[in-house]
Amino acid sequence: MTRIESERKHINASDKEVYAFMSDFNNFSGLMPPQVKNWESTVDSCSFTVEGMASLAMRITNRQAYQLVEMVSEGKSPFDFVLKCHFTSIDEKHCEAHLVFDAELNAFLSMVAVKPLTNLVNLLIDRLQAHFA
Repeated sequence: MTRIESERKHINASDKEVYAFMSDFNNFSGLMPPQVKNWESTVDSCSFTVEGMASLAMRITNRQAYQLVEMVSEGKSPFDFVLKCHFTSIDEKHCEAHLVFDAELNAFLSMVAVKPLTNLVNLLIDRLQAHFA
């Protein structure tokens, strides 16, 4: 199992607001990098293509109010993964958020995918912070 963790980011919104935003895949398109194409989403699932790479799909499998949103790979994703979005309240108008990405990568995929996946996880948390700035 390969684990990639984002930095912990201070978000200028309550844990309730960030939880509500991250609990709906329809909100995610603005967090994605420009290489993501063919974005399709419902509240609970999404699919997209990373330009020149692979098609991915995810679904939300666990929501713990104001603390966690957990997503898992589904469909034809090239590897199994879990993305967890953690939220911790600081006060009524601020929270801290961070992402944890766990992936089942073979040795070859690990060599080629860890850096882009790390960049993606950090980009997502940066864009989440910017969304609520």
